[in-house]
Amino acid sequence: MTTETETDPPIIQSRMARIAKRVGDAAHRSLDAMKLMTERLMGLLRLFATVGLTLIVSLVVYKAIQSADVVVVKPFSVPKAIQDISPDSGRIIATQLDIELKEAELSIYNTIKGGEQAWQGRSRTDRVELAQITGSAGDFLLGSNIKLPETGISINDVVEFIASVFGRRNIIGSVYQDQGKLHLRVELGSQIFSYERPLDASREKTLNFDLIEQMLEDSRSDLLSAASPQHNLYYYCSGKTDRVFHQDSRFTQWFDYCARLNNPQSDIEDLTQLIDTLDVLNADSEAVTEGNLILSNVLSNTLANARQKLQPICPDYELTKVCKPRVDTAQATVAAMVVEPAPAPQQDNAQSLTLPSLYGNSVPSMRVPDVVASSTDPVGSGGNVPVAGLVSLADLQSLWEGCSSRVITSAELLASNKSEAEATFLFNNKLTAQAVEKYREALQQNCRNAFAWANLGVLLNGHYQGETAVFALATASGINNRADWIPNSWCIAQAYNDPPAQMVRRLTEAKPDDACSIARAINPANKVMLDKQFYLAVADRFFDVADYAQAAETYQIALSVDKKRDCNTSKAVNRLYTLETKYKIKGAWQAACAIRDSAVPLLDGKISSCEPELVALQCPATQ
Repeated sequence: MTTETETDPPIIQSRMARIAKRVGDAAHRSLDAMKLMTERLMGLLRLFATVGLTLIVSLVVYKAIQSADVVVVKPFSVPKAIQDISPDSGRIIATQLDIELKEAELSIYNTIKGGEQAWQGRSRTDRVELAQITGSAGDFLLGSNIKLPETGISINDVVEFIASVFGRRNIIGSVYQDQGKLHLRVELGSQIFSYERPLDASREKTLNFDLIEQMLEDSRSDLLSAASPQHNLYYYCSGKTDRVFHQDSRFTQWFDYCARLNNPQSDIEDLTQLIDTLDVLNADSEAVTEGNLILSNVLSNTLANARQKLQPICPDYELTKVCKPRVDTAQATVAAMVVEPAPAPQQDNAQSLTLPSLYGNSVPSMRVPDVVASSTDPVGSGGNVPVAGLVSLADLQSLWEGCSSRVITSAELLASNKSEAEATFLFNNKLTAQAVEKYREALQQNCRNAFAWANLGVLLNGHYQGETAVFALATASGINNRADWIPNSWCIAQAYNDPPAQMVRRLTEAKPDDACSIARAINPANKVMLDKQFYLAVADRFFDVADYAQAAETYQIALSVDKKRDCNTSKAVNRLYTLETKYKIKGAWQAACAIRDSAVPLLDGKISSCEPELVALQCPATQ
């Protein structure tokens, strides 16, 4: 008997198992594929993140390097009372300063290039163009509101830090009110600049943007000079700033050329040497300046100004290259007291400038000595022009009376200092008429220029304009109460105004409120030097009025208080020699030799330019 076997169920189970295995394998393969895709995607994302972060860091560093030589104006600090009135006042002031700086840069470019094109569209890397150094803060803000995780630091903070590492500087400032004045304070690096304007009581709780705008305009040349050596050179050589902020820059020799040109104490030899040096540089200007527009401008203008400065003294120098100045017989007897000009202390515009007791007692009438040097200038304004005809006491009084209510800008201050330096150079080179005109020009530009008043007074005193000289020197002393040589010159002018027999008494019998006493009270350590200046000036006057015995005695008094181997001693020694050999004043020659032999050398081993004259003096015993 046959038994049937059931095979269907195992076959079905086997098929199901194979299907399940295939599905499982497919699932595993899918998972492996998904894992692989996930790994690849994560790698790609990491790559994108790395590239993105690298680009961000590169952009930050690029912006920092790009702005390394740029100054950026930051919002100003303002008083809370003003901020309540105008919440955006700090940004408004910063924006206005940014505009002022860019306009100043554009003005330089237009001046040099004749207004050919503006800043826009010019390449910052083109060396033949001027490099713009003012940048808007908005140009460098990458994300002031984007904070880095868990730090609270914005991307812009990172930019600021990296930029500071590469040298970028920010201009920060503040505006505040104090004691009836509106003050503006601006900082750039270590340089701090302060400006002020008088403020009416009715304007104390307002922004006063008109006054702020004036001060921002005044700050332009200062800030640009502090920010860039090129801008500093341009403004310094054009007389719009008197400060050199970049002593060790590659433009040092160019600063030196302009300083030599503007030095009022330079002589003709210094000026001709400067012209010759600039002529050599100008012959190959393209190579010397390397295409730098500012250097080219400075070279051409400095050379032109040097030639113009020398022209009144040696008009034929360009043709002959030989300078033989014409002699002015009207030499100022106290010309050695003219000092290098410096900015006069700025006075409050609202302050009363009345000078009490300018003359002490009433000014006596001027006594013209019997024998005087000529008071005309043979080379000034056509020749034979009396100094008295160039400026009068009434002119100076009128100029001073209108000074109290006048607001003098920084540009006028600098222009006045420049005019005064030119006047002093003319005075030292005996061009009296031109010097008087320049001093008057300096006072018209800044009626509170103490050194212009003082040097004009010294000049007039040397030309027997006693009353006018006293007024000028008294005015200078009232403006500047720190320079002791000014009241000492005032004292000398008063002595010149006295009868000759009473001149010495102006010092020996001086009261505490007299000019002589005021000068010695400023710095008692300088009393010996001031006494020497006084006695030398009085001795010169005795010599001019032919009181030779008194002149010899006074020269010896002058050199008994201070004997140095300098030009003052040389002049006195030569005068004493002349007093005996020509005017028969016995003992003067021997006194000259004794003074020469006992005179002490100058400090630091320096040798005076008059040393050869001292050495050449022959004494009676050796003749």
